[in-house]
Amino acid sequence: MTSFGLVPFIVLATAGPRLVAVPSAPSNGCPNAAQVADALRARLPDAAVPARMELWPSARDILRSVLEVAPDGTLVRFSLVDSRGDVQLRRSLPTAVRGDAEECIALAEALAAIVERFLDFPDYESRQDPSLAAPWPGTAGVAPTSLVAGPAANDRGPRHGGLSLYLGGTLQTGDQTDYAAHLGAGLEVGRLRVPIALTGSVGWAMDHVAELASTRSTLRRIPIRLGAATQLPAGPGVFEPTVALGIDVIHVTGTTPQPSDAMVLVTEDWQTRPILEGAVGYRIGFGPRLFVRALSGAGVAFVRYEVTRMGSPAVLQSTPRTYLMAGLETGMVFR
Repeated sequence: MTSFGLVPFIVLATAGPRLVAVPSAPSNGCPNAAQVADALRARLPDAAVPARMELWPSARDILRSVLEVAPDGTLVRFSLVDSRGDVQLRRSLPTAVRGDAEECIALAEALAAIVERFLDFPDYESRQDPSLAAPWPGTAGVAPTSLVAGPAANDRGPRHGGLSLYLGGTLQTGDQTDYAAHLGAGLEVGRLRVPIALTGSVGWAMDHVAELASTRSTLRRIPIRLGAATQLPAGPGVFEPTVALGIDVIHVTGTTPQPSDAMVLVTEDWQTRPILEGAVGYRIGFGPRLFVRALSGAGVAFVRYEVTRMGSPAVLQSTPRTYLMAGLETGMVFR
């Protein structure tokens, strides 16, 4: 989701099953976390992942399992919580009367079957018996802490789509140092096996002026980028690798004094050059919307543009064939 966009013909990842992190607590109750975890692994071997976040695969949509036992021990509640802390599935079942191992295992297998059906049919949540979702006695209006903690506070990445708008600046090295400001937007595509954001931006670079033997040339560059990026959660934020295709619109004006009548010849030229860029950004969220992103990368131009002095092969200035870049962006996400 950097300003360097990505190729418009990028192939999006195909939709696949979401992953479910097995519960790690409580150790008592019927069923307990270990029994539910075993049932999930047995029924969903390709979708169940360990409870520890550091063992989760990168760039995947992970649903956390939360298992709770009612204060009076008569009900067990199972929830699936996404990366933003939103409950995607919640089911309540009566606990086994005698607490026999076979009965507890049967309840755990029933919960695993519910999860399997939910993964196949996400709207399954709407068919829940409303009475099972009612607050437990003595807990009305109190959200379990296990349901609101997690990576959502740090904006670890979009999982359900959204729009981001950002403003930034980049420093580009090449034949000469170049500064550019840009305005961009990103469209986050949710519910994919690999998170993808399609991006676009337009900018305005600083003017470059060159003089040679009374000839003066002013070069202006307008960078336009389209592209996409993926996300790799790391630490308090996410890495965002990006590949981009775009164009630089080059506008050059020149003035050359004429020997007769003290006249000045003014020339103007418009050119475009295709660009391929790759960059890696690191984004940190501040609250549910605001984010800051630092990025660095490199680019290559398929066409090198040179400004020559009229009537002479002398080069006044030129655009680079390859370059390095670094930048900083800030923006907001709307989901």
